[in-house]
Amino acid sequence: MKRILPWLVVSMLVLIVAITQAQESLQRTLTRTEDPVVVKAEAIAPMQGQAVTALAVLRWQDGKFEPIPAQVDERTTAGEFCFEHGPKAGKFVGNGSFDGDDELVFMAADAGDQAPAEAAIPAGAEKAAELLIRDPVSGGQVWAYLMAFAGEPPRSPKDYVSHETKEGRNWVLAENYQFAELDGEAYFDRLMLRGQDGRMSGNLADQIKGRTNIKMMGGLISARIMDRTTRSDLTAWKDGPVRVLHRMEGYVKEGPLKIGGSGGANNVFYRNFFYTPITIELPFKPSTLFSDFSMYYVIDWNPATEGFRYFDSMNPAGVILDGRMDPEEKNQDYKSPRTYWAVTGPQGNMLVRMTAPEKWAKIVTLQLYYVDDDQVKDDPDNFPGQRQTGYFIHGLYNLDKGKYSYTLYYHAPVGPLDPERAQPILDILDHPLQVQASAWK
Repeated sequence: MKRILPWLVVSMLVLIVAITQAQESLQRTLTRTEDPVVVKAEAIAPMQGQAVTALAVLRWQDGKFEPIPAQVDERTTAGEFCFEHGPKAGKFVGNGSFDGDDELVFMAADAGDQAPAEAAIPAGAEKAAELLIRDPVSGGQVWAYLMAFAGEPPRSPKDYVSHETKEGRNWVLAENYQFAELDGEAYFDRLMLRGQDGRMSGNLADQIKGRTNIKMMGGLISARIMDRTTRSDLTAWKDGPVRVLHRMEGYVKEGPLKIGGSGGANNVFYRNFFYTPITIELPFKPSTLFSDFSMYYVIDWNPATEGFRYFDSMNPAGVILDGRMDPEEKNQDYKSPRTYWAVTGPQGNMLVRMTAPEKWAKIVTLQLYYVDDDQVKDDPDNFPGQRQTGYFIHGLYNLDKGKYSYTLYYHAPVGPLDPERAQPILDILDHPLQVQASAWK
C-alpha cells in the first residue's frame, strides 16, 4: 500500500494538470478588439440553406450561451447587397435563404470561449455551427456559434450603429462616432468622435474634400475640379445592429446638365470605423493631354480640433494642429509613400487608410497633403482657412486610360492613439482574422 500511494498521488496530479490545461486551452485568447468578423455563407457549409430569419449568433461565456449582436446581409445573384429601405431598395431583394455570398457579420470583441463538448444546445435551436476565429499574427483565438432556431431566435439588445435622416442630412450614429452628409452631396460635413472622456464631441469637420488639379500647355491653362461638381444620392440602405449599409449612386452636375454614372457604391459603417469605395474613370492617358494631373483627398477640420496631434507612418513624432504652419509642420516628410495618417486629442481619434488598386503599383504613391493655416482660403468652406490632413495622390498623370477603384477607411478608436496603438487597426486589412467553421452538435 505504501508503494502504491505515491504513484496514485502522482497520477492524480498529472490528471489535474491535464484537466487544467484543457480548460485553459478553451478560453478566449484573442486580444484584437477593432475587427469585425465577416463570413460568407459558402464558408459555413453546415448552415447553408437555413432561413435567414431563423439564425442567431451566440457565445459561450460564464458557463452558458448568450446572444451577441449579429446580422446576415444577403446578396443578390449579381453580388449586390440586399437593402431594406430607400427608393431603390426593391431592386435588391434576396431569397431569404443563407447561401452563396450572403454575409454573416459580428464583432470579434463579442465572441467568447469555446463551448465544452458536454454543453447542451440551447432550447429551440435545431442546428449549430462552431466558428473558430484566429489571429494569424499572435495565434490568439475566440469562438462564436451560429445557430438556427425553430421559433424566434434570441437577440442581443445591443445596437452599435443606426441610420437616421433629419434636417436634410443622412446621419450614421455609431458607438464611436457620428457622421452626416447633405442629401444629394458626395461629401460629409459633420463628424463627431467619442473623446477620451467617453463623451461624444461636437462637430469637428469643416468637410471632406477631394479635388483634382489639371494643367495644360506647360501650365498656361489650369483648372480645378471641385468635389461639389460630383453629386451622390442615397438610394437604398440597411440598418443592422452591427453595420449600416448605404447604397450611393453618383453623377456629375454642371448647371442644368446632369450626367449619371453606371452602377453604384456601398458605404459601410461599423461601430468603430466606416469605409467608402471610390471609382475614377480616365477616358484617356492623362499625359497625352495634360502637363499635370493630380488629386488629393483630405479632411478639412474646423477650429474645434485645436490641439489635435497629427502623425502618420512616415512622421511618427507628430505635429500640432493650431491654425499656424510651424517649422515642424513644414519640415515633415511629405514625399514618401505612407500607409496611414491619424489625428488624436481629447476630442477623439481618427486613423485613415487608403487602399490602392494593383495597377497603381510603381506608378502612383500616396504622399502627404497637410496645411494648417487659418489664413489660407480654400472655398467653398464652412469655416475659413485650412486645417487639412490627408493624401496627395502622386502619379495619376502617368496612368493609362481605364477604370480604377480604391477605398478610404476611417477608423475612430477610443482611448489614446499613437503609432504603436495603430498596429491593431492596420492588422484589420494587413492580417485579417481567419475563420474556420465546423458542425456542432
